[in-house]
Amino acid sequence: MKKPNATVKEFIYPKLDRWKDSGLARWPVFTADDEVLRELHFELTYRCNLKCRICDLWGQERQDSTKVSLEMGADEIKRFVRGSKKLSRLEVLVLSGGEPLLKNDAVELVDFFTAHSPSASIGILSNLSNEELIRARLDEIFSRCAPRLWVGTSMDGIGPVHDKMRGAPGSWDRMVKTIAFLRERYPSVDVSITYTMTPHNYRELTAVHDWAEAHKCGFGAQYVVQKEGTEVFRWTRAQLGEVSRQVDALVDRLCRQADAVGHIYRDEADKLKWLWARLYYWRTLVDYGFEPKRYFPPCLAGRRYAMLDPWGNVSFCSPHKKKPVGNVRETPFDVLWENDKARRLREHIDAGRCDCWLMCTANPVIDRLLALALPSPVPVAP
Repeated sequence: MKKPNATVKEFIYPKLDRWKDSGLARWPVFTADDEVLRELHFELTYRCNLKCRICDLWGQERQDSTKVSLEMGADEIKRFVRGSKKLSRLEVLVLSGGEPLLKNDAVELVDFFTAHSPSASIGILSNLSNEELIRARLDEIFSRCAPRLWVGTSMDGIGPVHDKMRGAPGSWDRMVKTIAFLRERYPSVDVSITYTMTPHNYRELTAVHDWAEAHKCGFGAQYVVQKEGTEVFRWTRAQLGEVSRQVDALVDRLCRQADAVGHIYRDEADKLKWLWARLYYWRTLVDYGFEPKRYFPPCLAGRRYAMLDPWGNVSFCSPHKKKPVGNVRETPFDVLWENDKARRLREHIDAGRCDCWLMCTANPVIDRLLALALPSPVPVAP
């Protein structure tokens, strides 16, 4: 059969729509498996050595120097984690900030979580702007334990564009140097790059993607989440159109590299779930820019995903960080996770009264839908 003369996008996007509808039809609201808390994002400290335009955290220490002394210490953190059954099945732990490696007991906590959750991957979200700090912390970590560790960082453009977004001249050069160090000294540690798009840097999407690909780094992108203490970011349709053009080019390249059309024609779509997940994310990223709304009705925030700030406030996700359901210094984690505030916030989320399109909350839903829509074929008995 001759393949139609159509763009990859025109051929594959209708398939994505059908798989999405099929997955949603087979998703019975939430199963017991969906209710298991698997991912914890822990903001260890809001101290930071950069002054990013998109962030409202780095200035908090300057406004109130007592905040750092009030952050939870390692003993407190170990105590509430050990006392929680709901945190006993973690698959992903993300340590962030601020710059989490500025926290003195960051190494002790990685050691603790490696023992407490041995099957969990542990991510450290660092700006990688201080090679000496990264070297010292990672050397100490690997002298104490053998975590399933990965490092995530933000790249907001190439060279001076990144420096301007990060509020620190030379931050690009320092980050590139640190990534090279990680590659040489710790080749088993994956490096993942997140590109946060704003009206100031959106033209750099393709360039940052290509840099990450050339240096064998993971890559993802999302729109800036508006913070109360930062400038207000306003998009024009022309800017969003340029984002769409770049995404279309990346999607076309990904599909051709993976022979996406060929897999569909050979009835082997189940072998490329990783690719379909990326395409769902990229396509909806473009749609969300033009019309922010809930594009995938289910959301697992507050079920498989939780966040903590440096003082023990527990929230469901980044967009709801200002609506904590409680504090572990006052109430055991498992109790507050089921309290009235938590129940009402889940009802709010389930009703679709909020929206976002972020990798941390979107990707688990996409993966679940694809698993339902494209189950792996049953092996044929010999």
